[in-house]
Amino acid sequence: MEQLLISTLSGARRLKGLGQKELAEQLGVTILTLSKWENGRTSPTLTQFTKWSELLGFKLKFENI
Repeated sequence: MEQLLISTLSGARRLKGLGQKELAEQLGVTILTLSKWENGRTSPTLTQFTKWSELLGFKLKFENI
């Protein structure tokens, strides 16, 4: 599930015409960190994930399953 969300966010970044450098600066992380997130090698914290999604126009809603 997490990888699907990250793939969606990565695609949204490209559709919005944002480069990794620009988005990484807005998130306060390095390009390498953002690249690792997008490639599934590491995961952002919940706070970082939420900020990442909001910068790209997504609203996350977490519910108990």
